[in-house]
Amino acid sequence: MIIVHCPNTFFQERKYVLEYVLQMRLGLIVDIVESEKVDEYKCICTNTAKHVVFPDYFWTRVNVSHLNTYLSGQFLPQNISVFEKSGLKYPLYELSFSDSWSMSVRNQKDDEISWDWISVIFFMLTRWEEFVNNQTDKHNRFDGKFSLAYTSGVLHLPIVDFCIENLRILLEKHLGIFTRLTSSFSILPTHDIDNLYRWSGVGTWFKEIVGDIVVRKSIKTAKSTFRAGLQVSATGRDPYYTLELYLQMAAEQKLKAVFNLMVDKLCPYDDADYTAFLHMIIQMLKHKKQIVGLHASYLAGQNREVFLHEVKKMEMYQGEEFGARSHYLRTRVPEFMQWCHDAGITWDSSLFYASIGGFRCGTCHPFPYFNFVTSTQLSVFEWPLLIMDTTWVEHQQLTVESALQEAIRLKRLVRELRGQLNILWHNTSWNSDTYKPYRVKLLFRKVRKPLCLLFSNGSILEALFTPKPKEYSSQMKFKIFAKTHIIATLFETNNF
Repeated sequence: MIIVHCPNTFFQERKYVLEYVLQMRLGLIVDIVESEKVDEYKCICTNTAKHVVFPDYFWTRVNVSHLNTYLSGQFLPQNISVFEKSGLKYPLYELSFSDSWSMSVRNQKDDEISWDWISVIFFMLTRWEEFVNNQTDKHNRFDGKFSLAYTSGVLHLPIVDFCIENLRILLEKHLGIFTRLTSSFSILPTHDIDNLYRWSGVGTWFKEIVGDIVVRKSIKTAKSTFRAGLQVSATGRDPYYTLELYLQMAAEQKLKAVFNLMVDKLCPYDDADYTAFLHMIIQMLKHKKQIVGLHASYLAGQNREVFLHEVKKMEMYQGEEFGARSHYLRTRVPEFMQWCHDAGITWDSSLFYASIGGFRCGTCHPFPYFNFVTSTQLSVFEWPLLIMDTTWVEHQQLTVESALQEAIRLKRLVRELRGQLNILWHNTSWNSDTYKPYRVKLLFRKVRKPLCLLFSNGSILEALFTPKPKEYSSQMKFKIFAKTHIIATLFETNNF
């Protein structure tokens, strides 16, 4: 057992990090007790009678100011500093301030672990800086380019996981213990179903062509839309209806995929209302033992009443526990996570910067969320999203080869850290001419043999021998559309 003597100020915040890191991640039995020491933590191993002390720099700084909150611009760090230390696998990361206060305290201590890992982990996991630094984009989302991780040049790294791995090495060395890593590498394909189908009839097809010419001023796009509509008419395959293909991919890779479904269309940013099909879709997904989530509408992401109303609607269809991801990743911390907790939502997967990607929470591992306003650990877990198709293609405008290299880097890094590779690939982008080159390279491509780079649970080399999924077969029919007669003029409709 490890006994941790923890300062009694901001005790719940400190306890949250200690329990998550030492118990959930390193598999240690931990007893956390309050201590009158205000500037250090003391870890004692009862089995070996050894102990180690590591400092607190951040909350001691708050205590000195005689304030009872750190949720102020006064306490925002200037950057995330990086220190090298021999014997460790990764650099050390720590919050630093303009007055070099933490460095002066560091120089007064002779202890070998003069590193405040608790503060930087709490900072990254909770995202409390986004509550204090209210820099938002046109969708009222926090702009990731103002995050400390981005300005410090570490957004592309899972620095929380690096901290935990370094701590594991240090504890084993100084306490003479063996930690037990509690996780293993996994892949989580996720699909936000913004639109179940591209066109509901000839009228909407024609309207899109006109929009391509008049609004988007692109004859090339209009031609592409025209050809796609003719193909749908000839084959009965709507380009957005990829549910069965995604299910087939998950089955062949022996993965469980997440399908986030919308229950309301409340504003123009919500693409389509397909609630008439929800019951049938959910039953199909449950039969295939896949994971169903709520794709909260654009307004629900920042409106408690709307969100709770959509949760109740989803409960009518789902009938069991489910998670959530907000449309446009439009959330605010900690409000949205608190709403999820209040509604009984078990997980969320919205904390990702749509415009620049990266490790927004500094980790590739699921973690329980902590409400830093109420100082309470919530029941909802965050499943950090790491890859989103629209981020790479539309926002960052990566070339296909750049996206491929980034995918390989992320997959190797997440595998090394035994984390969860959470991937979002929209159903609306699968058959898009813009996205096809990326899909072919990142999901299924041929290098001697078919390669499934992202969705393969094996290594990069093992993926070379992954069977290529079959495309739509003649047996894949559209009973959903047959029931409504919405697109009878465009699509062939038969039973499954």
